[in-house]
Amino acid sequence: MKVSISSLLVFSLVSQFLAAQDAGLAANGPAMSSQLEATAITDRLHDGTPSPPSPPMQEPELNILKTLTKPIVRIEPAPLPDMKPVQKTVTLTKHIIVEPNYPEVPPPLPAREITDPAVLARMAIMRAKYRKTEIVYVSATVYDRRRTLVKWWPNGHHEEAMSAWSDVDFNLLSGFSEFTWQGRKFSLLMGLGNENSSMRRRSVSKSGRTHTMPEIPMIPADGPGFVVTKGDATIPGALDVLTSLHELYRIEGVRLQDAYAGREKARIEAEARHRANPPQPKDLTTWISEPRRLDSPSDQNTSR
Repeated sequence: MKVSISSLLVFSLVSQFLAAQDAGLAANGPAMSSQLEATAITDRLHDGTPSPPSPPMQEPELNILKTLTKPIVRIEPAPLPDMKPVQKTVTLTKHIIVEPNYPEVPPPLPAREITDPAVLARMAIMRAKYRKTEIVYVSATVYDRRRTLVKWWPNGHHEEAMSAWSDVDFNLLSGFSEFTWQGRKFSLLMGLGNENSSMRRRSVSKSGRTHTMPEIPMIPADGPGFVVTKGDATIPGALDVLTSLHELYRIEGVRLQDAYAGREKARIEAEARHRANPPQPKDLTTWISEPRRLDSPSDQNTSR
């Protein structure tokens, strides 16, 4: 097998990197292990703090042939359910430009053999860093901010749907998407809704019907806890989803409550801004390119 000098050099550098990684793991082994085993939120927990503004877009230099304008009517959707859309006449500006000279697409890199030492070293790094992410599907309906009816699908199997009542307000278990539990990494996809019993009774009574609250079982007072009401809890791993979320709330509960309060504060402030200054339709600007003209002999297609 022939091995190029460049491949050997890359392999040597990667080997040094792996050695350094191994040394780091040896020096911080217990700390790294405990970090992997920890129950914690591992991505950003949104607390209502606005994201930093995007950097200003640098518009390319364009050769504008002509500019056309005309009035158009635009409708800005209502930002809140009880507000009306705003309709306004704005200006549409259309620039006709010469098609820019786009850079040539670089050729694809040559394929490497699977036996290439550099390829094998890279694969070793990827295997060492890889951690399987388990996707968790949860549906949560919170009743009066006191109890939550949770539905989930163990191992993603729809035929094994399970339900339970929890004493945790699942509104608080939002604002993030990734967490770890017992050395496993989870990605949370949750559908969340709220039920207000008083409002539901009033709306139902207007139609002459009677609102019946769901039967909520007693939940041990030493929470956070839950009681399974549907599904086979003896299936291996069936309760991992709910157990991990309740353990996460037990550990991160204060952070989750503070973050939710921050999001609610930001929501109320945004609602006040929308009511004081409803979003207005804005002018539009578009650029339409014309095919580049063949001005020089080198640009012309000489094939016949």
